[in-house]
Amino acid sequence: MNSSQDHDIGGARRVRPLRIAVGCVILVIALVGILVSVQPSYCPILITVKDISPAEMLDATGNRMWQITLTVANSERLQFQPDWLAIDAKGPCGWVTVVGNCALMGAWPDHTSDLVFVVPSKTTDFRIQLRYQREMPKWRLWYQHGQRGRAFVTKYAPSVCASVWPRGVRNTFHQPPHWKYAIVVSPLPAKVTLEPP
Repeated sequence: MNSSQDHDIGGARRVRPLRIAVGCVILVIALVGILVSVQPSYCPILITVKDISPAEMLDATGNRMWQITLTVANSERLQFQPDWLAIDAKGPCGWVTVVGNCALMGAWPDHTSDLVFVVPSKTTDFRIQLRYQREMPKWRLWYQHGQRGRAFVTKYAPSVCASVWPRGVRNTFHQPPHWKYAIVVSPLPAKVTLEPP
């Protein structure tokens, strides 16, 4: 009888350190995810020049303008402030706003949107000025772990799950919004110059 009890106690002692180790690993992963998701200097928006072609318009000096297609990509789900986006072009006289008060819709990760506009000749760089907000940290952490990661945490560390995962179906963005101001710059591709056609 005593040997059986000793065996049970020994097994419990072996299982407990394993659970503690698994809990520590999960906690470390959760903390790393939180730190990554709340880093303040990270901007999840990237713009690139997709297409350049002559436009059927002339600028103030009589030179033909260029039609530009910019692709806006985001690495995570974002919400953009409505009617608060400007596109600037840099030429010999500095930065000039070419598009104002346009809008981008909120998008899921890896989504892209195209913006088409015209610029004067000799433009060298483009930039977008906008305001956006990221999802709340708990929701970013939720998505980053994926379905398998969430199931693993739920199974082996339910207390961590209860304190970290969001509960219920709610708005994943802050209300009222926490807008961030961003300027994203993209130069022309190498060896491309916008001279008068």
